[in-house]
Amino acid sequence: MIDIDEAGLKTKKLSETIKGMHGTYFLIERDENFAIYQKDKPASCYEVFKIKKIDAKKSAEAFSRMYGQSYDLETLPDIKEKYPKDEDFGSIAWTYNSLDKAKEKLEFLKENLIKDKENKSEQEKRKKLYEECGFEDVSK
Repeated sequence: MIDIDEAGLKTKKLSETIKGMHGTYFLIERDENFAIYQKDKPASCYEVFKIKKIDAKKSAEAFSRMYGQSYDLETLPDIKEKYPKDEDFGSIAWTYNSLDKAKEKLEFLKENLIKDKENKSEQEKRKKLYEECGFEDVSK
């Protein structure tokens, strides 16, 4: 599915059902930044992760240079969402055996994203104030 945001950027969203090496995954919940998928057999579990977003056109250009395959860049989305790789687990992705635990992690991630945005905003305000006053920012 491709969505178009207010800025006109086309984003290819993760599918509601994803078939991979380790099984089939079904979307349980998501927002713009995070998702929970349920894995089916052999054992059911829940994967919570930060949705990875890549520049689809740059990725296609690099792939084209490496493998000599050409793409019509005009038809590609600007951004493509990606399911986490095995090596992402423990840093931006986690597995739980209960939906309740997965949802707890999702809420924790959302709360910390908001805090991170607030902290960055405060840091930017402080830096601007220091620059206006001619002081050096010693918090670095």
